[in-house]
Amino acid sequence: MDNRKRRRELSQDIRKKIIDKHLKGKGYKTISKQLEVPVTTVPHIIQKFKTHGTVANLPGRGRKRKIDDKLKRRIVRIVSKEPRTTSKEIKGELQGQGTSVSDRTIRRCLSQSGLHGRRPRRTPLLKKNHKKARLEFAKMHVDKPQSFWEDVLWTDETKLELFVMTDEQKARLSTKSVIRKVVDPETGWTILVRGQVLYSMHLLFPQQATRRDGNAFQKMLGSTGRKCRNLHLQSESLH
Repeated sequence: MDNRKRRRELSQDIRKKIIDKHLKGKGYKTISKQLEVPVTTVPHIIQKFKTHGTVANLPGRGRKRKIDDKLKRRIVRIVSKEPRTTSKEIKGELQGQGTSVSDRTIRRCLSQSGLHGRRPRRTPLLKKNHKKARLEFAKMHVDKPQSFWEDVLWTDETKLELFVMTDEQKARLSTKSVIRKVVDPETGWTILVRGQVLYSMHLLFPQQATRRDGNAFQKMLGSTGRKCRNLHLQSESLH
């Protein structure tokens, strides 16, 4: 550990006095004694004045910035395209291009550019135009007969929760056909919800919910498959 005492930086007034005394013919030791500065500092100030014509601090002192203007524009451009990009993701992308910058430096750069980390604004699941369209659809089809709905297949990726889930296991499922398992907290019965719904919701649930009743579920899928074949759907969409 360096225990040497750190010296104060000379003020602009002291530096100018050193130059004035030097121009009057004073020696280094005399200037040092009169102004109470180290002897080694006097020639440094004089040499700097002779070389640069000034005693002020020159630009470019200290550690160079790792993010120049070009790199700063690149970082801002990345976040502008995808606002949810994290600083660690930007760091990894820059490292892949041969630039090593810490995520803290990236966050500081974004803050200086006016891009601050905020929680995104929440939007309603159903907006006014959605509600209006659904109401118009319901009015248009309210008098349709049962035979009309028997040839209609509804597909959606919406998550349906029939009961409040206290514990849920995550799984990697295809988006084509999502099957969810919902457990009734009172009876413990398992209800399987398929992401493909046929007419009037009759095929969505078994007639009698049972505890892990595989036969009832196979029966439901078989009935769904027959209806899908009646609609001339490809076999890949039934799995």
